[in-house]
Amino acid sequence: MSYSHAVTIRRFAELLAERVDVGWLTESALRFTFACALMDVEPFHHYSIDFECALPFHTGSRLDLVATELGHDHSVVAEFKYHHERLYSVLPCIALAGKLYRDLFRLAFTEAWWSCAAYLVYLTDEIMADYLCDPQFGCASLWQLAPDDQLRIGPDSLAGRSKTFRKAIGDFAHYPATVTCVHRDVFTTGHATRELRVFQVTHEPDEIYDQYWTWATEILGIAPSLLKG
Repeated sequence: MSYSHAVTIRRFAELLAERVDVGWLTESALRFTFACALMDVEPFHHYSIDFECALPFHTGSRLDLVATELGHDHSVVAEFKYHHERLYSVLPCIALAGKLYRDLFRLAFTEAWWSCAAYLVYLTDEIMADYLCDPQFGCASLWQLAPDDQLRIGPDSLAGRSKTFRKAIGDFAHYPATVTCVHRDVFTTGHATRELRVFQVTHEPDEIYDQYWTWATEILGIAPSLLKG
């Protein structure tokens, strides 16, 4: 792995394996474990990491984790998803898959705006893993990415998708990006198996991002030096 946070991601997977063994798994626990890995490996302190931070220009939208290094802004941003059987009675798998893509698009905008490293950390059980790898549901190209393999996503990712899938993504699909699989893992305890994916998201040059930049600098009068870390 050649990306800048490879050691941190490996440390996160080690800590997550310990948590899986204990059996206390929640989405919040994923955030906390990732923060611990950042502080273990990199020059981050507890006051350098925040949760539920506002996503610029998207009212009501929040980012799960934002970490800043001394002298830099918004060094690492991460979104977390944990899908398990208790969710399936509330939302169908297709809606959960749409929300997964929604986070990828949100991270694309964030990475473009802040020039930060952007990651989606996703843990799920066998039910959702089987759904995602089934070609008929249109998510296999993402789920089956091997480490260092890439997938382009954008508005065309909605072609042929159901209304439920598109509704779950909302208005975020117009942010084109490249998604790179940076880590895969499988955790087995007793009869339960959980699969981990960590994806890095980088935006692709597009006028949609330029419009925000122009709006901020020319209309709002924000200095370019204040926009990016």
